[in-house]
Amino acid sequence: MQVSRKEGRVLSDALVKWREQGVISEQEYQRLNSAYTVSSFDWKQLAKYSFYFAILSILISVLIAIGDQWLIELFQKLFSAPDIAKCGFFIACSILFYFLGMKSRESQPHKIFSNEAFMLVGVLSNAVAIHFLGEAFAIEDTTYLMAFATVNYAVLGILMPSHIVWGFSLLSVGLWFAIEAAFPFGLGEYFLGVNVPIRFALMGALMTAGGYYLFVRKTNLLSFYITTKLIGLAYLFISLWVVSIFGNYVSVVEWDKVSQLSLIHWSILLTFVSAYAVYYGVKQKDDIVKIYGLTFFFINLYTRYFEYFWEDLHKALFFAILALSFWFFGSRAEKIYQISLVTPSSKE
Repeated sequence: MQVSRKEGRVLSDALVKWREQGVISEQEYQRLNSAYTVSSFDWKQLAKYSFYFAILSILISVLIAIGDQWLIELFQKLFSAPDIAKCGFFIACSILFYFLGMKSRESQPHKIFSNEAFMLVGVLSNAVAIHFLGEAFAIEDTTYLMAFATVNYAVLGILMPSHIVWGFSLLSVGLWFAIEAAFPFGLGEYFLGVNVPIRFALMGALMTAGGYYLFVRKTNLLSFYITTKLIGLAYLFISLWVVSIFGNYVSVVEWDKVSQLSLIHWSILLTFVSAYAVYYGVKQKDDIVKIYGLTFFFINLYTRYFEYFWEDLHKALFFAILALSFWFFGSRAEKIYQISLVTPSSKE
């Protein structure tokens, strides 16, 4: 088995520790140590980042082209066609890249990143097509276009199937929800007594729960649940973090009149949700939920530290305490990591 250098270091450290602790014998150590070889170069990481940079370069190229006067004139000639024709052109582009992605996935399933790159370019072409569709039919209400994009990506994502396309449908839901929340009622207005961030948190919770009930029991659609969980939890935790800062206020003027201590109950809510996520993640061996819980537990902790002590503490003392806290948590994390290397996983 060939592993990367990073994976090789982890395996080597673990085997050495187990041998020293008497968990494995010298013969077992030699056998396990010879069972893998360390790759001289991490080609998987290179492939992943190469495709990321390729897509980024395409976007930069487009932006630079847009800013070039000669190319602007050329594009004006090329795109002097009606909006419906432009829409058709980008629909054809999206179909082409979706097709290439699906064919590549069937013939070369191991080329994960190149397959994803095809799908991603298809998604972007699809988005441009939807934009020109709105222009062609003079659809001024963006909510209709976002709703259409959501349904479009959801249907395509399930039919192909592609968790990347499905992920864009969930992102479109977020944009649609934000527009719906902002314009009919206004960002400075309540709906059913709650502001926009609380509504987003509820949407994230419902999205995560819905993904569980729809996909978790279907093995062929498990990647859809993982994607849904990633995005749903992002909506939930980011929104709760925003609420922990601004509370259920819709006006900055009103929020500025109250002390942050009066919003402590929202911080407690975020702490409780984060702690429960860690507990659930550990119990169910769900790393995604556990990482979200740990991440936002510490984000919440340090946000409160800045809120309550930035004004009162001397800045030298403020950052000294901050450094000590990072040192403490870092040393604890290192100790836990070392223990995990020498403790064999229990098999149920």
